[in-house]
Amino acid sequence: MSISQVRRHGFTLIELLVVIAIIAVLIALLLPAVQQAREAARRSQCKNNQKQMAIALHNYHDTHGAFPIGNLANINFTMQDYILPYIDQANVYNRMNFNYNGNCFNINTSDIYASRVPSYVCPTDPLATTPGAYPGLGNFLVGSYFGTMGTAPATKTGMFYSSSAGPTVKMRDVTDGTSNTLLFGERGMPTDGQFGWVLCGYGNNNDGEADNLLTTATGLAKGDASGAHNNHYWSYHTGGAHFALGDGSVRFLSVNMSFTTFQAVSTKAGGEVIGEF
Repeated sequence: MSISQVRRHGFTLIELLVVIAIIAVLIALLLPAVQQAREAARRSQCKNNQKQMAIALHNYHDTHGAFPIGNLANINFTMQDYILPYIDQANVYNRMNFNYNGNCFNINTSDIYASRVPSYVCPTDPLATTPGAYPGLGNFLVGSYFGTMGTAPATKTGMFYSSSAGPTVKMRDVTDGTSNTLLFGERGMPTDGQFGWVLCGYGNNNDGEADNLLTTATGLAKGDASGAHNNHYWSYHTGGAHFALGDGSVRFLSVNMSFTTFQAVSTKAGGEVIGEF
């Protein structure tokens, strides 16, 4: 056979375009699956973070005979500060001056309040890893998990509230049952980083609300990073948010759940009859 009789095989232009189109379709089908798998992993990590916090609160109760105060009024230390040793953050805890006779914002000289505490951050929240800042105050750690104050800040119906002295909540005070009472839940961070300072939280009225504590007064609903949703629970997860209950369990609650039920599970001794939620 002569060289001139040898045929050279290859793709025609049409065949090449068909192959490229098939690859593009396969990639388009694969990307959503990859994104869903990543979000499933992030949700699992978020749930695990809350589980660690719930266990830390129980360990704190075992040690001190009560849960920590939600927010120390006029000084602004938070319950998230007090449980740091129980989530392997003793180094951060030991650098805080809890004997300081003044506002914690005034002792931010070493910038310890900008320290990153992984257990306080939901990995799905794109803004929760950037410290919030305020002119003249410095940088402060923002977080995703807010203690539940109950139906309103002043009612003290929830597991946590703001006080200058206490008393704090004990397990015996949870007469509604620990499996029917919220400890804390998720709230997404706003783009300005102005609310959600979990280690030194002033809140709306020096009560920690929207910084490290929240009420259920405006329910559980969809939110966004505009800053218009700082006073209610919401998350960057689709369809709802994770919440830890008094028994240490973590559940995903839907934004479609009854407002009445959501308020009922935020109280520790309301005497409500709660069905499945």
